Amino acid sequence: VPGAALGCIIEDVPDPDGARTPATMAASSNFPVIEASSVEHLRDAVEQGLRLSRADGTPSITIVNPNVIASGSTLELRPNRSMEGAEGIDRRRSRAPRWTESGGALRMARRLELNTHRALPSPGDPSPVGFITVGPADGSLRQLATILGMTGRIPALHLGLIQPLDDSAVERILSRCRSVIVLEPHPGLVEARILRCSERIRSGNPDLRLASIHGRELPPTPGGDTVSMNGIADL
Repeated sequence: VPGAALGCIIEDVPDPDGARTPATMAASSNFPVIEASSVEHLRDAVEQGLRLSRADGTPSITIVNPNVIASGSTLELRPNRSMEGAEGIDRRRSRAPRWTESGGALRMARRLELNTHRALPSPGDPSPVGFITVGPADGSLRQLATILGMTGRIPALHLGLIQPLDDSAVERILSRCRSVIVLEPHPGLVEARILRCSERIRSGNPDLRLASIHGRELPPTPGGDTVSMNGIADL
């Protein structure tokens, strides 16, 4: 049906043999894929997924980690009407993309700000390390920053949309850090896509200095030891 939209929400439970998960299968599809990071994000992803589907002309998929479904959260309800009258409603609507907007999933994702940067350094002063987070790993990084008293000081890119990958968002953090660590529920899944993205960026601009990328293994310690991230499924 022209102009229709279809969004699917799938719990990320692996096959009985553990060989495949909905996330791995969805990431290799041609459909727009959101990975929810929290209960609040899942609530927002319902509308965002429908907007992506409408803009792309294909179904969209929202992947939800079982830990998110098993968790609880207090959500702030939004008003369904404005006390400011029609003028207030128009102002609120002007901040969101129009339902009829087209141009593909990536354009709509940028309008919805599904991929967000935090605390990026200036281009001339790269940070020693930055992070790319996927799904509930973003909340884990935020919690760690709070415990360490470093809130607002850790460079990070939260990828709300993992398919298609936004090369420009990835380039922005890779060009402002020396090392970037990918934190995700399935170590290696998005990391491999980030590595391919880095290769595309380098081929188009060989003189651009980009960060080294780590995921399944963390950057070497000063003593030369490496720490593996394999087997860490619940961040």
